[in-house]
Amino acid sequence: MRDRLLCRIGGVPRLWAFVLSLFSLILMSCSSSSGSAVDVTVDYQDIAEPGFIDQTVLLEHGSGSDVVPTIRYTPLDADGEAVPGVEVSTVYGSDEGRLVVGTGGEIDILVFEGERASEVVGAEGAAINVIELGTSTAPWLTQPQAVRGGVEVSKFEAFEEVMLSNEDAADVSVRVVCILWNFPVPGQAQQAEQVDTVVDEVRVPAGETVVARVSEEFADRTDALGFGCDSLKAHPTIGS
Repeated sequence: MRDRLLCRIGGVPRLWAFVLSLFSLILMSCSSSSGSAVDVTVDYQDIAEPGFIDQTVLLEHGSGSDVVPTIRYTPLDADGEAVPGVEVSTVYGSDEGRLVVGTGGEIDILVFEGERASEVVGAEGAAINVIELGTSTAPWLTQPQAVRGGVEVSKFEAFEEVMLSNEDAADVSVRVVCILWNFPVPGQAQQAEQVDTVVDEVRVPAGETVVARVSEEFADRTDALGFGCDSLKAHPTIGS
């Protein structure tokens, strides 16, 4: 069974490593930003409970407003050492400054690619840039609804629009993505095999519902293959 590595600790005696590991688990933080006025912590979970998404990171910060961090992720093996030759990308774009992290934190999903990707059981992250937005919005909890021909359809079917409802008291810009998952062998984490941008950015006014057209690239893909998504997700993003 693949062990779940939460934090990387090295270069200290085993006893102190154990003590520091306990503190790390209590703080629920694997790594944080350096050189920034806003501290961003990154807590990685490799394999989740059944029914939940694997390879997630919980991003939290100490600012009183929403922030947009750019996180550099490092893949780690079972010994807490960096795994060379493995590229790390994200589903929601926290590595590219595309994910808005509110005061309550936000989740992103990591994807590992490379010949040694199967060795990765952990990750650490450091914020290389943090933008404070001066706003404070509630977490985005409503999932998009697939629409075709003006009728609500399953996300598994080909669709041409998405419907988004904002139950918050503030306007929110969101990005919508389509995820196709792989089928891992037992004991290994499941990860996104393909991520498509469905809607790059749409503004959803407070208390309203909007219907947005999917991107041409995504429409072409669904029409050609005849199916939609394993998961259809929306996340807060920085507005244009």
